[in-house]
Amino acid sequence: MADALANIAMDSKKSTQIIQADVERLPQRWTSVTEALRGDLGHWLEMNGTAHVDEMQELKEVRMREQGQVELTSQREHQKMQQVEMDNIKISAEAEHYRLISKQRDEQVTVLQLQIETMRQENQTSDAQYQVKLKRMEEQGQHQMQQLQRESENYRTEHTRLLTDREKAHFDKERLAMENESIQQERVRLQAEIERMAKERQQLVGETERLRLQNVKLMAVSEEQTKSIDSFKADREVALNTIEQLESQLHQRRKVENKHELTIKTLESRLKHAEVAEKSRLAMVNGSMKQERARLQAETERMINKKQQLSGETEQLRLENVKLITTCEELTKSLDGFKTDREATIGTINQLESELHQRRMLENEHEVAVKRLESQLEHAEAEACRMKEQCELAESRCQQTSNERLLALEKNRQGMEEDNRRLREELSGFQMELEVMEHKLQISEARFSNEAANAHEQCRRLSVYQEDLERHSAQLQEYQKQLDGCEVELTRRATRVQDLERQLAEAELVGSSTSTATREQLKKLQHQFATEKSKILRQLDEERRRANEVERAAFALKNENMSKQQELEAVEMELCSLLPSRSLASSDRQHRTVASLAQEAIFALKNDFKAEAIAVQTRWKQQISVLNSKLERLTAQLRASQSKLEALQSTSFHAENAKQSLEKTWSIRYEELRMQKEEERQTLEEEFRIFQSKMAKAEEALSRARSDIQALKRSSREEAHYDLHAVKESNRLLFGEVQERRKSAEHAQKQYMQAVRDNKELLKAIATYKDAIADRDKDIEKYKSAVMKHTQQLQRRVEFDEVNQTLLEQLEQTQYMITETYKRWEDSPIVRGSVVGASDREERYEAAMLQLDEYIGRMYLVSERWGDFMKQSHELHRRYGKAWKTALRGSNRTKDQPRWVDDVERKCSRLLTEAVHVSEAMRDAVNNIAGILQTKHTENKRIKKEEAVPPPFESPTKQNGFDAPYCNSKASTSAHRTMNALNDSSLSSLVRVGIKVQDLETKIRSAHD
Repeated sequence: MADALANIAMDSKKSTQIIQADVERLPQRWTSVTEALRGDLGHWLEMNGTAHVDEMQELKEVRMREQGQVELTSQREHQKMQQVEMDNIKISAEAEHYRLISKQRDEQVTVLQLQIETMRQENQTSDAQYQVKLKRMEEQGQHQMQQLQRESENYRTEHTRLLTDREKAHFDKERLAMENESIQQERVRLQAEIERMAKERQQLVGETERLRLQNVKLMAVSEEQTKSIDSFKADREVALNTIEQLESQLHQRRKVENKHELTIKTLESRLKHAEVAEKSRLAMVNGSMKQERARLQAETERMINKKQQLSGETEQLRLENVKLITTCEELTKSLDGFKTDREATIGTINQLESELHQRRMLENEHEVAVKRLESQLEHAEAEACRMKEQCELAESRCQQTSNERLLALEKNRQGMEEDNRRLREELSGFQMELEVMEHKLQISEARFSNEAANAHEQCRRLSVYQEDLERHSAQLQEYQKQLDGCEVELTRRATRVQDLERQLAEAELVGSSTSTATREQLKKLQHQFATEKSKILRQLDEERRRANEVERAAFALKNENMSKQQELEAVEMELCSLLPSRSLASSDRQHRTVASLAQEAIFALKNDFKAEAIAVQTRWKQQISVLNSKLERLTAQLRASQSKLEALQSTSFHAENAKQSLEKTWSIRYEELRMQKEEERQTLEEEFRIFQSKMAKAEEALSRARSDIQALKRSSREEAHYDLHAVKESNRLLFGEVQERRKSAEHAQKQYMQAVRDNKELLKAIATYKDAIADRDKDIEKYKSAVMKHTQQLQRRVEFDEVNQTLLEQLEQTQYMITETYKRWEDSPIVRGSVVGASDREERYEAAMLQLDEYIGRMYLVSERWGDFMKQSHELHRRYGKAWKTALRGSNRTKDQPRWVDDVERKCSRLLTEAVHVSEAMRDAVNNIAGILQTKHTENKRIKKEEAVPPPFESPTKQNGFDAPYCNSKASTSAHRTMNALNDSSLSSLVRVGIKVQDLETKIRSAHD
């Protein structure tokens, strides 16, 4: 906007300078033309008058010829004196004119010297700024290199730490493999133990068969058996009471387990909510990235619009160059009338040429300095690109190492999870095998107890039953101990479940990766707890079944005792019946032998049963000790797996801390890079503004050089071609400089776009680390946009006020020059009319004066229209400034530049072109007047030449009357043509200007509303 206003101001200044030069030349041309016209008309009238007097004297008297000749000679001398006086007046006016020109040229020389000094100072300041900028860029590069070195050291330490963690994981893996091998060896040993127990079971089956054969011979006393049965019933009731208590405790444990399951479900629901929150957060991050992408697209569109504006400005400069070339060609045509002034202005021309040469030398030096600065700038840009490539290489390496480290950690974690899963599967297999072995042992124990019960029933001995009861009581005590151990294990598992819940709560903070592992571990522990609980319940059911079997066996023993007692009574009766047939001694001896045999058999059976019971007890104790050792080993493995889990949790926690630290470092790095790119963009914008200001100054210097060259070209035609060539060359050089500046601006724009693309790539690269920074970046961007908006508004206000002030001053100056021109025209003899001449000459002078009055009236009309146009332009500037200020007060606008600003700039450029057309119309009018006067001058010369030739027989009055209407018709047609051209070019253009001003005002008001 500021550039457009500056261009408008320069165009208006150029148009005012052109108009001022034309207005300054108008009175001189008017005076010279009117004086020449008066002299020619007087001479022509005088010649015609003398011819008429000669004819009258020849007709009347021949004697009066001498008197007529004397009068003619006196008149000619008088005319010559008048012509000499007019020449003197003309020479004095020309001398004054040349004095004014010399003063103006001196002023222009001083202005050029001041401009040269200002340009030299600006070059010095730009060199100093560039040196400061280079130093700052070098410091920034050193700082970035130091940061990269620090980051590389941090990455090396992180790499060594990861290697140590990897070695630890490898060591843990080997240790787990060794433990797996030990577990497999234990499995082989257990299989051998199972085979040995199967062999013992076969031996026990053989012994039971042998005892079953001895059952026929062994019938014991039933009373002791009944007593033992009663005591056994009492013990059974006590055992049932204890079993009921254990069932109540198991019911309570089930309630506790249900509570734990509810807590686990709540924890799983929390994990699901956390996952949903994570997904929503990721969606928000994607939305912020989309907003950032839209903002960058808007910025690219704005840069494209700026590029289009620059192309429009280049097109305007090209058109202006064409116009200047046309004006130069017109001025070369007008140099024919100034040949006589060449000798008087040779010294000034030489001086101006030397000054122009010096100025060209200074411009060449300035171009060399600009090229040197551009080369330094390119070197700095190459250095910045190299630094940026190094930064990108370091970032890519850091990203690669971090990715490799994360992949290694992920692989280690997956391997450890696979090992844990495999170990858990093996542990579950071992537990199932142990359960199968326990079930087999229980079956074998049940069979053994049944066989022992049958043996006890067959032996019929109280001691055996007592021992059996003691054994059952010992078993009950052992079962009680096992139940107590189960209760302790349940309490320990409950505490373990609480610890796992706490670990799960801590694992929620770690992330989804560790939550899955903890969930699987909880499921495994729950499964293990359920299996142990089911095992304990099966043991309780087995004990109940055993108690029922013992009760049934006691009832069967009682029945068998009754039957055996009946059989004994029958045997006694048979013995009593047999006693009388035998002698007492023989019967006593026989009775003793049977009793001794029975006692010996009972004693042997008792000893055998005791030995078998002791062997069974020792074997049971050994199996219990083996199972306890296995349980201890499994608990140790479980503790080892728990320690591994804790180690994994600690490593995941360390990984989370490392991730947070990396996020912090990347966020800091991103902030630094973003600030650096912002500073580079600001510096590029400042350089672009400086280039634009320099370009404006160069264009202003170009316009001044053109005016100087135009003033120089008025002196001579030979020098005109050289000066025109110099002007074209300087214009070409300046145009090339402008093109180079614009190329540099486009290069800066490309650099800015490259920086924007780099920022996009950085944003894509660190998108995962941008969650915590998004809101802060948005606030910073809003604040910066507000600050930039306010600064732009302030700059535009200041620039618009300055441009408005300069335009008003220039327009006031043009108005003043036009009023002065009006005054000169009113004071000129053309407007007042000629006082010289007699009554007979007024009629002949009337035709030429009518044409001059017509052109003067048209010039007055054009000048009035020009004054109206100046008033309208003043009103336009006032309204435009008011609308611009009111539009700038609306700070809630999101756009930087409203739509009507482009319309205003376009309308202003059109108004300036219309002003140029008006000035050209005025110049055409002046040229037409000068052309008419030139034609009159040529006709007078032709008449003078015809005077030397003898006149024809036709009367001069007739010839004069014949030529007068032709001249009048020719003048009237040319005047009519000129009037139409003026009406078409100036008046209609001024009407269009007024209409455009009204349309522009309505658009500004509608845009503001």
